[in-house]
Amino acid sequence: MVGFLRFGFDSVARVSGVTILKNRFYLPFGYTYDKYISFNDYKKLTYYKITEPSLKNIFIEIERQAGTEPAKVLINKLSALVGVRFADENAIDTELVKLLGQNETNKTKLLIRKHSVNNFENQLALLNAFVYEKESPSSLSLSGFKKISGNDSLLIVKPEKFNFEIYKNITDSLKVDTFQITEFSQANIKGEIELSRTKLLFFTIPFDKGWEIKVDGENKELSRVNIGFTGIVLPKGEHDIELYYIPQYSQLTSWVSIISIILFWLFLGYDVYRKRKF
Repeated sequence: MVGFLRFGFDSVARVSGVTILKNRFYLPFGYTYDKYISFNDYKKLTYYKITEPSLKNIFIEIERQAGTEPAKVLINKLSALVGVRFADENAIDTELVKLLGQNETNKTKLLIRKHSVNNFENQLALLNAFVYEKESPSSLSLSGFKKISGNDSLLIVKPEKFNFEIYKNITDSLKVDTFQITEFSQANIKGEIELSRTKLLFFTIPFDKGWEIKVDGENKELSRVNIGFTGIVLPKGEHDIELYYIPQYSQLTSWVSIISIILFWLFLGYDVYRKRKF
């Protein structure tokens, strides 16, 4: 409990032995960015390295799935890679194929990656910019946005220089222009926002093609940002926003139903006509 309180949480209640905490630096459902970092630059902040703790965790999972002997064999092979730093997924996968073969790599690479990923080792990433996923097709325009890199001092902070004043300043900057919800349900969210400049409005919901958006009554396109989440670039000014969810294939099933009803009535009419004629 004390550890959580040290890292920006307040205890607000205790119910049936469970303590409820509140984050003092929370971000709302819809907040905004005026900076971005490219996906490639973001990936450079993360690398892979197999360590002794990695081997222990991998052993536990493989033993649970396949038994002790297969786990021992795998760990003995992986020991050759302990301490080696790999820049990305392709680099570690290439070495795993050399070491384990293609079939074994296909079976175990996700597990090995999971226990070997190093995020921002000996440093803290305080992202005050959205991650632009260029590979994701969208009409997102970066005009007017400042690009930052992994070397930006506002993005990466050494632990000895970190304090909650820095963290508060960054979260406060993201909350300058926020989405004010007026109506909320699972499949329909309405609200408004007033922007001081062109910004990306970020929604804390996973990107899904079923989500649609209307801005000031007009249909617009949502973009995938921040590694699988949802956002849209909006110009300066006041905007009415409506997010609504259309289940995948719902339009197709509706048309199938309509066509089925039409065919049914046509068949019924033909059957009546045939009986009268004969």
